[in-house]
Amino acid sequence: MHKNLYFLSLLFVILISNLLSAQPNEVFLRERAENNENAKSWNELANFYKEADDTLNLGICARKAYDLAKSEQNKMEQGGALFYIACHEFATKRKQTNDYQNYLLEAANLLQSYSATDYHTNCYHAISQIYNKKGKHDEALKYLYQAVNKARPDYQKIASLYCDISYAHLYNGSFDSVRHYSDITIRLAMERNDTLPLTVAYSICGILYRRENNFAKSLDYYLKTAELYRALGEWERLATAWCNMAVLYTDWEKYDQALEFALEALEVVESYNLSHWELGRALLVQGSPLVQLGRVREAISCYQNSLPLIETSYHRRACLFGLTKSYYELNMRDSSQYYMKQLEEEFEKSGANKTDSYHVFKAYMAYKDGNYDYAIRNYERSLEIRKNKNGGAILRDDVNLYLRLSESYVKGPKDFEKALYYKQMAFNLQDSINSREHNEALSSYYAQYQTAEKELQINKLEMERQKSAYIALLVLIGCGLLIVTLILLLLNNRMKRLKKEKEASDLMQRVKEKENDFLVLQQETEMRLTRKYIDGLETERERLARELHDDVCNSLLTLEMKVLAKKSVSNTATEPEIKTLGKIREHVRHISHELMPPVFQYATIDEMLEDLITHLVLPHNTKAFYTSTPDFNWEQIPPEIGFELYRITQETLNNTIKYANATRINVILRIDNEKLQLIIEDNGCGFDVEQKHDGIGLRTIANRMQSVNGTIQINSEINKGTRIIASIALHSYKAIEQ
Repeated sequence: MHKNLYFLSLLFVILISNLLSAQPNEVFLRERAENNENAKSWNELANFYKEADDTLNLGICARKAYDLAKSEQNKMEQGGALFYIACHEFATKRKQTNDYQNYLLEAANLLQSYSATDYHTNCYHAISQIYNKKGKHDEALKYLYQAVNKARPDYQKIASLYCDISYAHLYNGSFDSVRHYSDITIRLAMERNDTLPLTVAYSICGILYRRENNFAKSLDYYLKTAELYRALGEWERLATAWCNMAVLYTDWEKYDQALEFALEALEVVESYNLSHWELGRALLVQGSPLVQLGRVREAISCYQNSLPLIETSYHRRACLFGLTKSYYELNMRDSSQYYMKQLEEEFEKSGANKTDSYHVFKAYMAYKDGNYDYAIRNYERSLEIRKNKNGGAILRDDVNLYLRLSESYVKGPKDFEKALYYKQMAFNLQDSINSREHNEALSSYYAQYQTAEKELQINKLEMERQKSAYIALLVLIGCGLLIVTLILLLLNNRMKRLKKEKEASDLMQRVKEKENDFLVLQQETEMRLTRKYIDGLETERERLARELHDDVCNSLLTLEMKVLAKKSVSNTATEPEIKTLGKIREHVRHISHELMPPVFQYATIDEMLEDLITHLVLPHNTKAFYTSTPDFNWEQIPPEIGFELYRITQETLNNTIKYANATRINVILRIDNEKLQLIIEDNGCGFDVEQKHDGIGLRTIANRMQSVNGTIQINSEINKGTRIIASIALHSYKAIEQ
């Protein structure tokens, strides 16, 4: 319990450190890939998603890298992208391995001319795994050795390569090579703390020692493997470990224990909903102990349920062989022949018809059928293959082969000399096995004795270690509490700072709202004052217009009539004076009409401006022109806008005629996308816009535009003329009205 607390505390500290220092690796890789937009960056992102088992993003990034590599003509990155595409294909279509293998082979071909990279190693390793799975171990070894040669010194999965080499040699029967490469795997895996290849290497060692009949040592490796798999939560591999132990106990002729481990494997498969392949193998290993325990029909049921689920040729052959033997035991020859035919086809299909197991099978069936000569030939051939393959290692099954050979020579050709020879070989081999097992048992007892002697010292050391562990635990807990306290203080300070920042932000927001309210109020006040000023101006103009029309004009008319009457009485020559009086009266009348506000009830701004320009009194060398946007319904323009534009036009034209000495005046009224513009331009003498002017004309124009939420722009250059643009956004004016 104290040990668990120690590790929990350590895990807590590591977790806090990671939380404080972790960086979003995926975000960094994706940003780099999108910014660089090259095949190498996208391949690196694909590798990230491969390690994270993100199949969808792996496929997207791999194909993006492949397209970029082709456009860059970069065969190395193209090969890497094909490797990741193959991984995506395998993950999404596990049983359809043809595309997967084709992509890998194409990638390997592209990478041939380049120096060592992880692409080479990963690609060759993946191809070797396909061949290992198919039972083509020589082909697998060819690619595995290439992968090792291409692997860089810092390659992370080097232990896995040596583990797979050991596996291929195991099924090729090269036991010395298995020991050599298993030792390398275990050493590298421990150095790099790489648990997975370590467990597989233990499993391979277990299989090796099982085949050499060293069952105690094999069991030791299998137990190590199972414990590691259980600790890692690798349930598929744990099921495999239980299957291996079931096979071990079957070979050890301890069939009850074999069946127990086979059922353990089946329970793991069902509890964790593992693959059909794992289920098929768990059913397969139940068959042989069931047969040995006399439960043949149960064994047949297990074999038949296993056959459609298993994938490798090696396991299919084991299953078919079990069915053939089981039906033969029940004297059901037709069924036995049916499965024997399938088994022979499987041997031929997999190329395993030259193995010792093939000849053992043929000899067994021939012996059962009484064809002893054929049985002898196949038994002797299997022993010859085993001798060459196993390097003289003693296998427990060899005893049975020698005994069967002896019986075959007695029952067949009656060659008692050879029968005696093989019987003696069987006895010698059995004695050798018994002697070795006896020695192993003695060694085991001695080791246990030495272990017992050391247990006291170990207990003392354990007590001291526990004491140190308690102290370390207290220190770690103290550190943990300190870290938590610091984090809480930081969080508290941050919350306070955030609260103050929020209060300051709210205050600033309220200040801004008040400022905005003040600005709106100021603008509204200015608008009201401007409107009031303009309304007063118009009232005064109207009053002046009436005074001029009703008083001055009538007075001038009266004076003109008196002068005419005086002329008729005295016959005095006053014709020029009378004409002058008439001109003055007409001019005053014209001024009064200009001062009167225009009436927009019966005319639009377009019509009013056209009439104004048409009847404009101009100097003899000056011309005025008016244009407007055609096909527009000018009745849509609000009267108040039209009124202000009309007055601005009057004011501007008066100033132009009076001061500009222009020969051409253009007045343009246009509308575009709800924007109304009045443009008045001339080619007169111009003026300095920046210079302050005493007149009120420009200020009045600006006030009028402000009253309808418009803008005025005045451009003028000395001796080049003047251009005045009055603009009004109709939609904003309507919004103001509403």
